[in-house]
Formats: sequence, structure tokens, C-alpha cells
Amino acid sequence: MWAGADDVIDDNWIASLLEICEQDNSLAFGVVHYIDEFDVKIDSIANIREFNYKGPAWWRLLYFVFTPWLFGKMILCWGLYPRELLLKITKMSFISKWGAAVDSIWVYSILSVCKINSTPSTTLHKRVHQNSESSILGRKKVESNLGDRIFRLLEAVLKVNMFFTFLALSPLLIKVLLLFISPLLYPVYVIRSVWVLMLYKIRKVRLH
Repeated sequence: MWAGADDVIDDNWIASLLEICEQDNSLAFGVVHYIDEFDVKIDSIANIREFNYKGPAWWRLLYFVFTPWLFGKMILCWGLYPRELLLKITKMSFISKWGAAVDSIWVYSILSVCKINSTPSTTLHKRVHQNSESSILGRKKVESNLGDRIFRLLEAVLKVNMFFTFLALSPLLIKVLLLFISPLLYPVYVIRSVWVLMLYKIRKVRLH
């Protein structure tokens, strides 16, 4: 597994995930909760969300592509791997070809060879810094009107979809499936993302 030097994992993280790894020969993950540099919990849609990608490889890959990025699916790269699986994926040497968003690309590649199983019994406390490149604590943009608000909402939904990157990485069968069903599923992806984000914002208002 990889571990960030400033992240915090529960005491049972490895023990809980090891059992899943050995039982199903899969990538095992718990749940995530984001924290800032002062250990203060950060409210996020991705917090305490379980990720399970099962079934045949083609289904796992399609399901991952059309899972909204707002759910934090790229965090799965911090899970626990069977050693032989890790070596197999590492030999692909794709990191030199794809510099950006390598976490999502890595998880997509993992899904081509195994399942991902998640358990709520253990938590990764992922630290996010104010000045991080991908920080969810970044400065808030000031929207002057309704049009700006709608634009920012769609930007948040669409900016990390990476559809064409996943398409380029996919075997021929998945390429055909993605091209065939994307006109049907992409609108569902957008609607689901917007709906979840709106519910999230409403919940935050109610909490305040």
C-alpha cells in the first residue's frame, strides 16, 4: 500500500483490509474522511462513502467511468493490494505516459484485473492542505449572478470526468461499449452529479 506521510489511518486499517485482500484477491479499502492541516474534519460528499466495484471487468470499468468524481473515487488508490496484483499493474508503466490525474488512471487500471471491496469498519483520514494543487479547501469564487452559479455547478460536475482518457486506456471491447452507451449514460451522470451536489449543499445549509 501507499501511505501519505501526513495522513492518519485507524489502528485496524491494515488488519481489516488484509482479510478482504486475502479472501477475494482484490483491492481493499475502508472509507475516507478528509481533515485539514490542523486535524479539523472537512465536510465532503466523499466522506464515509463505501466503494464496491464487483462483477466482470467490463462492468467494473464502465461503473467507474460513470461514477461521479464528486464521490471521491480516486481515493481508492490508497487501499491495500495483494502483492502479485500490484506487481502486475506496475509493469504496465503507464505513469510516464499520463502525468495528470494518475490516481484515477491507476484505479481504472486496477479495475481491469480485479474487484474493489470497501468496508466501513476502518477509516483513512486524508489530509488536505490549503495550498494543495487539488485542494477542496481552495478559495471560493464569488458568483455575481445566477448564471455564474449555474456555470460553477456544472464546472464542478464535469471538470474531472476524464472520459476520453479512460477511453484511450480501455481495451477494444470497452472502447466500443463506452462509445455506444455514453450518449445514454452521460446525461444520467450529469443529472446524478448535480442532484447529489444540490442535496449536499442543502444539507450544509440546514446544518448551519
